[in-house]
Amino acid sequence: MRAYPLPTLLLALCLPLLSACQNSDASTASALDSEQQAPALPVETHEVDRATLYARFSTTGVLEAREEADVVARVNGVIEEILVEEGDFVERGQVLATLESERFEQARLQAAAELRGVEQELVRLQQMAQQQLASADAVERLQANRDTLKARLRLTEIDLESATIRAPISGYIASRYAKTGNLIQQHERHSLFNIIDLDLLETTLHVPERDLAKVRNGQRVELQLQGIADTVTGEVARISPAVDSVAGTFRVTVQIHNPEHQLKSGMFARAQINYAQHDDTLRIPHYALLRLDSQSYVYVIEDGLAKRRQVTPGLRDGEWVEITDGLAAGSQVVITGQTNLTDNSRIVSVNL
Repeated sequence: MRAYPLPTLLLALCLPLLSACQNSDASTASALDSEQQAPALPVETHEVDRATLYARFSTTGVLEAREEADVVARVNGVIEEILVEEGDFVERGQVLATLESERFEQARLQAAAELRGVEQELVRLQQMAQQQLASADAVERLQANRDTLKARLRLTEIDLESATIRAPISGYIASRYAKTGNLIQQHERHSLFNIIDLDLLETTLHVPERDLAKVRNGQRVELQLQGIADTVTGEVARISPAVDSVAGTFRVTVQIHNPEHQLKSGMFARAQINYAQHDDTLRIPHYALLRLDSQSYVYVIEDGLAKRRQVTPGLRDGEWVEITDGLAAGSQVVITGQTNLTDNSRIVSVNL
């Protein structure tokens, strides 16, 4: 066996190690060059700002007049004249229509004449009773007859007054069913007029049982209505004490003041009940959030790189979500293109 000098043997052993180290350095350098040469990914960003956010839930309802009256006739008769039309505003007690009243006037005159006769007879009989010429029983029977005629006269006066149809409340004539010459019956099922008071409107909302603890009297309610550009504000007036076991909802009555009568009964409303309010809180668009393993993340832009940052979201208000931890005001977060990013990805910001 040939013997090699010691220096030659050491050199032979070190050459493979030097070669391995050179290959490792070359691979690292190649990876760094590849990362630096990777194209920048286009993203859209949004600056984190502060605002007031509300926690709310949405439902729908229909506006109804708080005060509404169907005007019906209290006596039988033929409509003689109609004095109002649909859309007219009327005051309480204003005359709406009249019935032919001659029959009622004659009945009143007859009852009044009979009463005068009985009263005169009663005076004469009382004088005779004082002279022991008439019995006390006769006087009492005549007094009872007089009282009956007084009641009868009052009824004829009520009938005569009822021949004039008056508005029971102030409001607008929503519907007119009466027509001149029609014969109407006392307390007929079909009304003559429908009057609504638009000063105060209500809507009934059916709220899920799970939200029962979030609703309270006096709570603000925002309503969106077709044809009305601005948001209308109402408040919770009444909460039903019972839950519908079939639907799993409870009734919430919302009142809306309408002094200018801009809102109309029957309007369809989309209502939002605000049950929590956070002032001056950080917010970002909700679509900036990414979910991974029950955690929430966003990508924050720092020195042209996308940095993945874990955050803690709070309440949701429409397209906005509150961030309670993990971000600072003024940071730029990625809102479009974040699904293509990894930590430390190079980015270029664009406006989409």
